[in-house]
Amino acid sequence: PDSHNLSLYKFMYLYFLIGYFYHKYSAKINKKYNNPIYSLKFLVITAVIYIFLLYFFNNNSYIYTTGYTLSGKNAMLQFCIDIYRFIIGLVGSMFIIMLLLKVYPLLSSTIINIFSMLGIHSLGIYMISGLIFQYVLPKLTSEIAGVNYLLVALESVAMLVISLLISLCIKKVPVANLLFFGGRK
Repeated sequence: PDSHNLSLYKFMYLYFLIGYFYHKYSAKINKKYNNPIYSLKFLVITAVIYIFLLYFFNNNSYIYTTGYTLSGKNAMLQFCIDIYRFIIGLVGSMFIIMLLLKVYPLLSSTIINIFSMLGIHSLGIYMISGLIFQYVLPKLTSEIAGVNYLLVALESVAMLVISLLISLCIKKVPVANLLFFGGRK
């Protein structure tokens, strides 16, 4: 089933596994392949592949419109859509990570500290913002027609701050912290 954002969690699980195992074995990978993630050549190749894959992105590629289940659908078509989604997400993630590795040394310590703090609290931000975007925001913005990019940017920043604050409040209540975040500090 795909209810209650389960499709999103199923979709993201492979990315979490890849990140976990890359981190666990990154020293061996970097030694064997001479730090490929820091290579400008690898960054350019990844960018070209990502841009090429974006050409084929359409409404069916969007997980919110088609879900992440094979039941009740043309299984082969949906499987191909899911494989495409996974590949474009992986290539896009690799591109962004490599780009950030190039930009990171240029950032001030204040900006680095802000991003570090957001990273520490990303689980809570992700969970809470998902609920807000699904259940609260549609009711608040139902009268707005079309896509307003300024509004989307403002909503994103507001949801980030609100989700972070709610997450910090939940973490202060030991039982709630245990139930929602597994007791993480």
